[in-house]
Amino acid sequence: MSHPNPLPPVTIEFVKGSRIHPVSSAATADDVTTWIEFSDGHRISIPTDQIILGEDTNGAARIGLGGMSFEGLENEHLVFWRVKDLLPDELLPPQRELKVTLAKRMVSRVLLHGTKVWPRQRRAKAK
Repeated sequence: MSHPNPLPPVTIEFVKGSRIHPVSSAATADDVTTWIEFSDGHRISIPTDQIILGEDTNGAARIGLGGMSFEGLENEHLVFWRVKDLLPDELLPPQRELKVTLAKRMVSRVLLHGTKVWPRQRRAKAK
């Protein structure tokens, strides 16, 4: 039996004060990004076709990505790669993003299937 609301493969929880600005219903096929805006006015884009969960009800943006993998850190940025398209090719923009990088300061945590994988907890040193 499947769960009625399965957890997204990748969930990104952004820092407090962030908000989601989804593509409007009047958007064209060329509008391929959903914007995350931060309290300082800075905005970043996330590929709309990958978002299967989007909310900012607890004072911070939270998105679930259905066809992307979290690969870890690269030059102080969190790296996510497109591993699966969620829509048929004819509905996908040709300029779709394959790699998404996010500055660590923008993200509070990353979860894979509901389990926190970043930031990793520091282990206490043995005495």
